[in-house]
Amino acid sequence: MAITEDASTPSPFAGGGTGNLFCPNFSPPAGSLLVALVGAGNGSATTSISVTDSTGGTWTLAGQAQGASPHFGCAAVYYRYLTTAPGSMNVTASFTNLGGGRYLAVRVLTGVSPTQNSATRGGSVITGASNPTATVNTTASGSYLYGIGVDNGANDTLSAPNGTVTLIDAFQDSGDACAAGSVRTAACTATPGSQAIGVANGAHGGLVAYMEVLPATTSAPIQRTWTTGEVVTDAEMTSNIQGPVNWLLGAPRTVITSTSGLTVASGAVPSLITTWNQAVVDYSNAMWDPNNPGILVNHTAGRYELGLYLHYPYSANAGMYHVGINLNGNGTWNSSGTRIAEDTRTGSVNSALGTSLEITTNQYLNAGDYVAFYTAQTTSGSLTVPGNLFSMQASARWIASS
Repeated sequence: MAITEDASTPSPFAGGGTGNLFCPNFSPPAGSLLVALVGAGNGSATTSISVTDSTGGTWTLAGQAQGASPHFGCAAVYYRYLTTAPGSMNVTASFTNLGGGRYLAVRVLTGVSPTQNSATRGGSVITGASNPTATVNTTASGSYLYGIGVDNGANDTLSAPNGTVTLIDAFQDSGDACAAGSVRTAACTATPGSQAIGVANGAHGGLVAYMEVLPATTSAPIQRTWTTGEVVTDAEMTSNIQGPVNWLLGAPRTVITSTSGLTVASGAVPSLITTWNQAVVDYSNAMWDPNNPGILVNHTAGRYELGLYLHYPYSANAGMYHVGINLNGNGTWNSSGTRIAEDTRTGSVNSALGTSLEITTNQYLNAGDYVAFYTAQTTSGSLTVPGNLFSMQASARWIASS
């Protein structure tokens, strides 16, 4: 399922001075990942950060950056996965050699892998006329980068370094001459690769720490082999018959549409459809992420039935209409990924009903594969596909293990 920030996520907390920092109480759900983004201002010696919580859980350090003289400070990212719901809890950030200025943002994320083993985690000390931003390589489709940027020598106004990064929150401490900001990538990863993470502070240097949060993956039930004369127990019936049947009844399926419609300029080269804004069906696999609406990211390996339907309005001009489905591309139809289905037809100028196009195909998808949907028309003028399920929809449905 897609990674989302749960409604239980507490507000970030910050303050000047020294001492521990506590976030407000919150009640995260089972199966969630807690990510603590912590910043410390200018200290008198090497500054370090640790994270604990009121339930006594174990936190793992994903990455940190520690400043050096004359501006020490620290940026750190910790995380903890919750198998069960702990009830009301809070998180504490503790500091050593803190000169002043503290920041703590805890994000509660669902749709995540219980095992966060991405190699993309760490921290960087940025010196000279540069922003406290690192460029790293993501490893998985559907992932997000989370980070903390610290201006450990001034209280500059912080912002996102570019349009691919979202500033969650920022804090300025004029008394202690420092600032800190929590960030994440604006959209889930489509094609793994180079990505910036951090904050912009007017290119005055600073600290940045980060981690890649990996999405959950699931697997279809494995067929059980029965032997002649074997006694079938209640446990066997539950795990090998009831469990698989229940899984099949709710097998991964996604149907998306757009309530705003789609305007397509005349041109022969298909363009990526990015106006999807509503998941009509999205269960078990949750392949659609509204932060990256142009793709469906798969989380359960298997064979899928994929479909695209568009109904263009009537045009008095003759022309061709095209639809296509692409696997693991970079947003460009002609030069990336694999075309797995497409159709082209001539529109009728004698019918006021318009032109409908529908394609379906079945394709094996690994966990982490993603599909995108494209269209083009050549009527010498722009056409707008109405925004509703009956005029535009795309779908993916699990149908078999192989």
